[in-house]
Order: sequence, then C-alpha cells, then structure tokens
Amino acid sequence: MAKFVVHIMPIAGQEIIEIYDHIADVYLSPDTALKYRAGIHDKINSLADRADIFAISPFDYIQQRYGPDARTIVYKKVTIVYTIHANDVVVRAVIPGSIIH
Repeated sequence: MAKFVVHIMPIAGQEIIEIYDHIADVYLSPDTALKYRAGIHDKINSLADRADIFAISPFDYIQQRYGPDARTIVYKKVTIVYTIHANDVVVRAVIPGSIIH
C-alpha cells in the first residue's frame, strides 16, 4: 500500500505538456514524446511509495523558489521538484535539466 498520495500542481502538469510538445514538434517525434511523458508520470507515481527516501535538494535555485524542504528526483534530463506534507506529496515543478545550475 502506498505511503503517500501524490498531487501534481497545475503548473507542473503544464510543464509536462510543454516538454511533450517540444519533443513532438521540434524533434518531430510524437511517439518518443508519448513515451517520455509516460516515463515522467511513472517516476512521479513512484513517489507514492518512496518520496521520503530522497534528500532535500542542495540547489540554491530550488530552495529559493520552492522552499527549504523541496526535494528533487530526476527522470532522464528532467528534474521533478516536490515537497512532502504529512501523507501528501506535492509535485511543484517539472524542469528541463538545462535550467538548473
């Protein structure tokens, strides 16, 4: 049984759509875009069982923008930012890796 309930904030959902659109339109690869989007969702859904095992993010950008308890996981070249509140995991952002320094 899952330990956490995962919620995706609307802005994070929109960022997933933008990643999908970018892959489908710029690289002309809608099949790859579908697989990539599914992979992001699988990674997010995996947080239901193990969100608390990942450390708080060491990146200043993440801490300043999403708070001192923000955590991150990576799927390929995408960073997923989330916070934990009791039994809820809140996905706050889905950021292409080239943005984080």
